[in-house]
Amino acid sequence: LFVSTLKKELVLNGVSLKSRLDEMKFSNLFPRQHEMYEFNFDTIQMKGIHFPELIDYRSIIASNVKLKKGALYAFLNRAKPMKGIDKGANFPHVLLSKLNMNVQIDSVQLQDIDVSYREYNPKTNSKGTVKFNDLTGNIYHVTNDSAQLSKSKYAHAYLNTKLMGRSALNIHIRFDQSDQQGRFSYDGHLKSLPFTVLNPLSKPLGKILFSDGTLNRIDFSASGDRRGAKGKVTINYSDMNVKLLKNDDEDGGLKRMGVISLLANVLVLKNDNPSKGEPIRVTYPQYERPDDASFFNLMWKIIFFGFKETVGISAETEAKMMKNAQKFKERKERREKRKQEREEKKEARKND
Repeated sequence: LFVSTLKKELVLNGVSLKSRLDEMKFSNLFPRQHEMYEFNFDTIQMKGIHFPELIDYRSIIASNVKLKKGALYAFLNRAKPMKGIDKGANFPHVLLSKLNMNVQIDSVQLQDIDVSYREYNPKTNSKGTVKFNDLTGNIYHVTNDSAQLSKSKYAHAYLNTKLMGRSALNIHIRFDQSDQQGRFSYDGHLKSLPFTVLNPLSKPLGKILFSDGTLNRIDFSASGDRRGAKGKVTINYSDMNVKLLKNDDEDGGLKRMGVISLLANVLVLKNDNPSKGEPIRVTYPQYERPDDASFFNLMWKIIFFGFKETVGISAETEAKMMKNAQKFKERKERREKRKQEREEKKEARKND
């Protein structure tokens, strides 16, 4: 720790927090879902600090805060019962408004930070991970001071990262720091990546395995608050092919749903956007936030539902697909039964 009242500066080097237990052992310490967090930063630096305000009035006033070269990791075990609390109270700007300390920071700078979230899904008996590598950006006008909010109530975050370490993701988030319902909006775009890059996330959490295709670009925008959000999502992709999975009772893993996967790719799913001779499909998803959904879960759900609508998956199509698969399975079983009966009759004639 280095502090200079002359330079109005504070520097922390080698800051880290690490659990002494592995993920599952940590989660088993608690009767309900409890996130495990780990982080490390090479450098945390604050400049332009008003030390008299900090000492006398517990006010954090600074011109710049920098988090440099680090990693943030979170894990959640979904096998545990829900906490039973409303996570809307944990929206970043809602938490800031309730902080019993005056905060005025002109800018927060993020540099070379890796962020990853990992989740255990008991339905698949496996863990899915989403990674945001090399996160860099700036957050401007972070405050809960009423005088500052009367001048401008919005904090703006401009962030750049690489989804799963491969594709450039750029996003702009606007936080209404004066709204107790946590009003916010965001927009951004994701550049090209192979669908197969998403398998470490889609397979354990969604029972979907991408076997082919390219996600060319995603453009998205949305607005919402603690109650939910709605937005606009445009996904340009080509040659998408998926394998739908189900639980394997023998080894506890996942196996392909052969018939349903075939029907999905041939009859239900739209393998390209835009489809040949058609304009590009644009979706307008809406999502009502359940109490256990976090801020970033709400942001993700809008894009996820936009994706489902774009490729042609809905509750109606899923039901139709399962119904067709059941009919196919029944016809196959009848054919096999008739074949077996013919073989038995043939064998009986031989014995006679």
